[in-house]
Amino acid sequence: IQIGDVTLPVTLARTKEEQEKGLSGSKPLKEHTGLLFVFNAPNRHGIWMKDMEFAIDILWVSPKGTVIYIEKNVSPDTYPKVFYSNGDDQAVLEMNAGEVDMLGIEVGDVVRVK
Repeated sequence: IQIGDVTLPVTLARTKEEQEKGLSGSKPLKEHTGLLFVFNAPNRHGIWMKDMEFAIDILWVSPKGTVIYIEKNVSPDTYPKVFYSNGDDQAVLEMNAGEVDMLGIEVGDVVRVK
C-alpha cells in the first residue's frame, strides 16, 4: 500500500478468523511493514491487544481511503480495552509502535493499494 509518500508491504487479514487473531501471539513485524484489515462494510471496527507481545501503532482508514484516526504506541497491557476510530472506517492498519512518527504518517493522508 501507499500512504502519502510512503510505500509499505502489508499482509492482508482477509477472513474473520485472521481478523480476530490479528498479530496476537506473533513476533514484531519487520520494519516498515504492516497487517492490513479490510472489512466488507464501513463501521467503527475495534482493535484489542489480546495475546499481543509488542506495542503497535493503529491506523483507521475511511471508506474513501484516507487515514481518519491514529492510536500510537498501544501496549499489550491495555487489554481488554478495545480501541476504535472516531468515525466509520473500512480498513485498519497495524504497524510496529513508533513507525507512524518515523514515517511521518498523519490523519488525512491518502491510502492507495498498489
